[in-house]
This record gives sequence, C-alpha cells and structure tokens, in this order.
Amino acid sequence: MKISNKNLVFFQGRCFPENPNIYNKFPKQWQTEIDCIKQIGFKFIDLIYDKENQLISKLNKVLSYCKKKKLVINSVVGDKFLKKKSKKKNVHIILREIFKAIKIFDKRGIKSLTVPFIENNYVNFKDLRLILDEIYILIKDKKIKLYIEYNDSYEKLSIQLNRYDNKILLCYDIGNAIEMKRNIYSDIIKYQKIIGHIHLKDKKLKNGKYLKCQFGTGKLKLKKLFQTLKKMKNKNIKMTFETFMGVDPYINLKKNYISTLNFFDK
Repeated sequence: MKISNKNLVFFQGRCFPENPNIYNKFPKQWQTEIDCIKQIGFKFIDLIYDKENQLISKLNKVLSYCKKKKLVINSVVGDKFLKKKSKKKNVHIILREIFKAIKIFDKRGIKSLTVPFIENNYVNFKDLRLILDEIYILIKDKKIKLYIEYNDSYEKLSIQLNRYDNKILLCYDIGNAIEMKRNIYSDIIKYQKIIGHIHLKDKKLKNGKYLKCQFGTGKLKLKKLFQTLKKMKNKNIKMTFETFMGVDPYINLKKNYISTLNFFDK
C-alpha cells in the first residue's frame, strides 16, 4: 500500500482537551479543534462516542461542521462502552447498547463504528462470537461496518472474522500490542486480512507501567511500522492518532504528525 495523509486520522478530543491528563472526552472547543487539525493536514477524523453523550447531543452540528470544513468522518469510537462495569452487564445488555449505536450512526451515514471489547467491556471469546454473529445479522445489508478491539485469541478471531464478508474487522491497537509484548510488525502481515483499522500510538515502560509517549521515544519503531504497512494489500487502511497529549496537546499532535511525513510515498 502507498502511505499518505489520506491514511491518517485525527482522534477527536486530542488537540484541545479540558484536561490533558484525561483521554477520550468530548472537547468543548470542538469547532476550534476541527479548524486546527485541518491546518495541520488531517483529512479524516474519528468522533468520540463519549460516556457523557456529548457527541449525541451535538451530532447534527458536528456532522454539519465537518462537512463544511471538508473533513471526512472515518469512524465513531465507542468509548461509551467502556463505562464502569456493572454486575448486571451481560451479552444481551452489550448487544442492546451496540445495536442502539449502530442505528443512530448508520442513519446519519457514518461508515463505521469502533467497539472496544477490552477493559470494562471485555467478554470471553465464546460470548464475543455470539455478539458478533448477532451484529452481523443486523449490519450485513447496511452501509455501516464494525471495527472491534480485542486482545485475545487472534488465531480464533481470524477464523471468526473471515465469516463476516469484511463487515466486521479488527481494529489493531498498537499501544495495547506493545503492552502485551506482541510482535506488531509480524501481526500486521499475518492478520492483514482481518485488520480493517489501526490505532496508532507509542508507549514506554517507566517504573513498571506503560505510558503514552511521543513517537520515537517509546517501544514503537516508526520506520519499521511504515515499512511493514507498505507491504499490506489493503491500500485504504486508516491509522488513527491515539497519541500522547502531554502539557501542550496541540504542539505534540503536530510533532507526531510531522514525524510521519518522512515515510509518505512521494
């Protein structure tokens, strides 16, 4: 595949957050943020389906402003599904929440929804299979796709996702892979048939904990990553900047973006 800024996606809320230590919040300055990321060079955005439902309350305005600024919506990322785990939460409740989101965003013409089956939304593989089978029945004749984050049983997952006609694919999260000590570069080639999207971030190990960091200061070998991506057959795969915010998120975002430019195909 060829690499250009058409492969890069901004993750809403990572430019002007209220608190740079808190990730995945809908930004109050969402219009200013859109203006600034366009100036940096981004052509695509992932919207944050937040726990407080701020996106839903402003969805029509956000979609209209993105269209005005010629910023293409790549996906909606379901951080809402990671809300505090309830003892009552089961397959049926998870499905009901996802079905509701699919209906909302498909109606608005959004092309994909990203659902993390990790942390508070983790399910075992048996339950995951039941959930995905039901979702496939719902979306197989719709325009919307589903990307899932899941960190276990890649071999089984590969077999399962191949059954869904590219309607349900893996969102490969590089930060999670670093923490799990996976071989990122090998994974991308081995599982490229089921990888529909990538969450791009770097992490470093400090005092026994993995922390987000600027590209080039952590475990990720950026040059090797882009060399690997160019070997993929999927020429349209997108990479969302789930990157380090730090004291000045705008400056750090710009630095991370610029650091990728050397790897673009001329």
